[in-house]
Amino acid sequence: QGCGAHGVVVGSGAGGGGDHASSDQDTEEEEEEARSTAGAAGAGDGGDEEFVYYFAYGAMMNDSAWERRSVTRLESKPAFVRDFQLAFTMYGVWPVEPAFADLRPKKGAVAHGVMHKLSREDMMVLWHFERRYKVLHARGFFYGGTEVPCLVFSAYRPMEKEGSPSRRYLNIITEGARHYGVDEDYRRQLEARPTSGIPIPTWAFHLGDVIMKLLF
Repeated sequence: QGCGAHGVVVGSGAGGGGDHASSDQDTEEEEEEARSTAGAAGAGDGGDEEFVYYFAYGAMMNDSAWERRSVTRLESKPAFVRDFQLAFTMYGVWPVEPAFADLRPKKGAVAHGVMHKLSREDMMVLWHFERRYKVLHARGFFYGGTEVPCLVFSAYRPMEKEGSPSRRYLNIITEGARHYGVDEDYRRQLEARPTSGIPIPTWAFHLGDVIMKLLF
């Protein structure tokens, strides 16, 4: 949850500097796994198989993150998932962005966020921006009680010890949560989290977005 979910465009989880053939194979296998998982998930609204629900818990709660992607959201509402816990265990870009948000399986835990309804194809487009994450099934609940099957991103290779997000990144998350009316107590917990990293002007990140678009 790289550029849109977490502020910086990142590559796949295959790692850098290794055997290119092995990396390509890993990427192909990860893509097939993600596509298979997305294909097995229903939108939960009358058996409509053309759409899926994607649960955002990081910067993808913020509309600004979606502006960097060619993805159409059909619906966005506050929600939560059971048996998952928010953790800042996705490797960032030290020292600017020390850690990004991640969702780790944990029995009995609850994580709040925003549930987005997407077409299956758009879900795969989104995953191509977030390829350091694997796609997992989860039980999602809209505020009010309606349960829907959904998909979440969870790091392939999480940090062994949880890190702290930058203040800039945490602000993106909390602003999105506030905009969509995510649970107030949960928002306060987010806002109270310690931050770290070297502050970078916002214009520098916008410049980085422009450069990435020109290159890719």
